[in-house]
Amino acid sequence: MPAERTLDRFVRDHLADSDLPEAARNLVIAALDGDDAVEGALGGASTGPGAAVAAPGRSPEVYLAAVRVRGFRGIGEQVELTLPPRPGLTLVTGRNGSAKSSIAEAVEVALTRRNSRWAGKADSARKLWQAGWRNLHSPSTAIEVETVAGGETAVFRASWPEGAAFKSPEWTGRDWDFETHRPFLSYTDLGRLVDGKPAELHDVLHRALGLERLDEARARLGARRLELDRVRKAVRDEKNALGEVLRGIDDDRAREAVGLLTPTRSALARLTALAVGDAEGGLPVGALRSLVALSLPSADEVAAAVAEVRAAADAVTAAVSALPADLDDLLGAALAYHDGHGDGACPVCGGGALDAAWRARVEQARRSAKAQRAARAEHAAAVSRLRRLVGPPPAVLDAIPEAAFARAAWADWADADDAVAAHAALENALAKAREWAAAELASIDEVWRPTALRLAAWAEQAGRVLDEHERHRLLSTAEDWLKAMAGRLRDERMRPFAEQTARLWAILRKDSNVSLDGVALAGAHTRRRTDLNASVDGADAPALGVLSQGELHALALALFLPRTRVDDSPFRFVLLDDPVQALDSAKVDGLAEVLADVAATRQVVVFTHDDRLARSVRAQGIPATVWEVVRGERSRVTLRTP
Repeated sequence: MPAERTLDRFVRDHLADSDLPEAARNLVIAALDGDDAVEGALGGASTGPGAAVAAPGRSPEVYLAAVRVRGFRGIGEQVELTLPPRPGLTLVTGRNGSAKSSIAEAVEVALTRRNSRWAGKADSARKLWQAGWRNLHSPSTAIEVETVAGGETAVFRASWPEGAAFKSPEWTGRDWDFETHRPFLSYTDLGRLVDGKPAELHDVLHRALGLERLDEARARLGARRLELDRVRKAVRDEKNALGEVLRGIDDDRAREAVGLLTPTRSALARLTALAVGDAEGGLPVGALRSLVALSLPSADEVAAAVAEVRAAADAVTAAVSALPADLDDLLGAALAYHDGHGDGACPVCGGGALDAAWRARVEQARRSAKAQRAARAEHAAAVSRLRRLVGPPPAVLDAIPEAAFARAAWADWADADDAVAAHAALENALAKAREWAAAELASIDEVWRPTALRLAAWAEQAGRVLDEHERHRLLSTAEDWLKAMAGRLRDERMRPFAEQTARLWAILRKDSNVSLDGVALAGAHTRRRTDLNASVDGADAPALGVLSQGELHALALALFLPRTRVDDSPFRFVLLDDPVQALDSAKVDGLAEVLADVAATRQVVVFTHDDRLARSVRAQGIPATVWEVVRGERSRVTLRTP
């Protein structure tokens, strides 16, 4: 969809035209980036001047360059399929059982570490597949997929030593998002697109169009707002409860407090002073109450933090590296030199050789150094988290001389080597101090004290609500704006998608009297669905109810292929396995036309046992690379041009 705006561009364009204040704009942008970004925006962090209209960077365009498979399903000795890493059509043909689908599935396994064709199968079928995924004629299994992205080559490799389980491969590659913009379509996937639950097709399209990310952004804001709403409700409920209690107390302080249960700054300040006022000639009541309210993290929390520190220390010990930072930089420059000049003698000493073995040693040394630095950083962070559990001694312990022993135990915690033992000692000392303070308070005021404690706590919480008022307003404003944008985005993105689907269906439906009049996402939550509006000879009809099996598969192709052309997707390739099944000859001709259309801007690789597609491609003069897969004895698979 070349004319489609990316999600970031859509949001930023509409923000530029909106009357939202800058803080709300920053919050909307932050919601697209994650929870940490939301907290930063609520804390006043800015996205920077002009960020609301800045263009986002494009993802590299990813193409397939080669597939190498050994010991996987129907393939014994290694076979290699080379592909031109650019837009164009490639057909991989072969009879049933020739192992062409093994190559197609191998690509998905190497890139994603899973096989979706079998993921939804019943346990019995999945177990049968898992028992036979390894070829009988090869002791080990390995798959390599070479990709080209932005001019750089990246190799994904999945390998299994002899006897290893399918779910435990040794894997290297990049964690690209293959679910949102899924570039694979098997025969089984075709059936799922139209035969699955109504919500499944909705979710596939919703995710591919980028709507899911907008929902996630709204959910982040909504979750944060709900946190504040819960605090607001708790404050409101406690206010009503306190009013009832205060009206039942015959005390001037209680009568005054009833009139102060209004969350304003001045009322809360007076209420706090009233609740924690000093007793005549005695200890400060507020300090005693603060001492009673002191608490520590649990022993389990401290033990868990100590365990993190120990684990991090073990990781530092395990990550042994002798590379100082300046040598690491020097080796990085050497690798860059090797990238540019290739293998050869060392340009410094002339005696060593810069080759693959040298490179492997250098890269391993740098990885070890990087691992050690990361381990040290994590250890420092774990130590910091442990110390922050308790924090510095509270000021209230300095205000009460009788609590000096608890102050000393708190200070001991900060310097203790054995945090668990120091925490136990501090907990014991603090418990004694709280017990003493509680007894003092009881003797000061048996009637007023319980309610005064509740008043002080309520005033503090109500003050937080006032502090959070602006955040709540910003969250609500940003959330409402994103909710309104969701409908616009859905319409904007569905329009070209629906047009492409209808156009592709018009080509694929040759000799069919069913026309597709519209595709729309509808419903929400448990009632979400995709409406496919069709007509038969001009009469309206539900598409899924009037189409034959072959037409359903053609419709599934018309729904799938536009997803591969979404601008947000970094994948400029699409793999189709057995898309010809159940299509009559006329629709095969239509499929050839459709594939040629998609191949103008995407790398299209089709695996098929049906010769009709190749014949149609040749008959229509469609440019294509054709490979024939031939399987011989002992699973020896070869590729040749027919």
